[in-house]
Amino acid sequence: MKIHNYMKPSSREEAYELLIDGGQIIGGGAWLKLMPKTIENAIDISGLGLDQITTTDTSIRIGSMTTLRMIETNEIISGFMDGIVSDAASHIMGVTLRNIASIGGSVVNRFGFSDMLTPLLAIGASLHFYKHGIISLEGYLSNPFKDKDLLIEIILDKQVGKACYSSVKKTSTDFPVINVAVSQVDGIYRVAVGARPGVAKLAPKLMLQLNGADMLEEADIETMVAELNEDIVYGSNSRGSASYRSHIAQTLVKRCLKEVVR
Repeated sequence: MKIHNYMKPSSREEAYELLIDGGQIIGGGAWLKLMPKTIENAIDISGLGLDQITTTDTSIRIGSMTTLRMIETNEIISGFMDGIVSDAASHIMGVTLRNIASIGGSVVNRFGFSDMLTPLLAIGASLHFYKHGIISLEGYLSNPFKDKDLLIEIILDKQVGKACYSSVKKTSTDFPVINVAVSQVDGIYRVAVGARPGVAKLAPKLMLQLNGADMLEEADIETMVAELNEDIVYGSNSRGSASYRSHIAQTLVKRCLKEVVR
């Protein structure tokens, strides 16, 4: 890779101006191989204080430059919704990579192999951008901005419930073949499937069935999850075929639902 100009802005406004002027944010640098081989203006935002995990009365806020290792080991995150977010982070390759990879890089780039997008989508995370303000992760994944913006933080609404994350990989340091996440708060279920190998997606028809049931028994779960293919489109690549992903996704969703059922 060749970088012509390395820039380290001292303010969010400066970073944003460099970004819309054609610069590229390099983040933690974990995914540089996926970026263009030549970058004219590389933007280093490590000096903007975006690597903090903070809380308010109603939310947990994860700065976009927070590393996956910080998320994995943070007591606030690991104690939230059965630790679904920290659990997902702990499955990503090795500690060395998790020490440099930032949460913002995975979210903004909408990577189809992402372990993080699936649980964040299942628990209803929101994104705070410098210019666009706060929008839902679901909205961003389905309709990303045409113009560039600086991601400030990921916002998790404080809620009490149960959650489950599960994935299948060929090896522990590989990208996932498929991953799923399920959450349940006050009897309301959210189900997300990622690494399809497309970007993570909710399963609205399945969620409608789950949320319309007075009481979920194991037999109900078996029947409902069989319809997952109506919500999710799978693809094939070197890690697995579409039919294999479909079969494994149903199995993982069933297991997670049985863990979080009220």
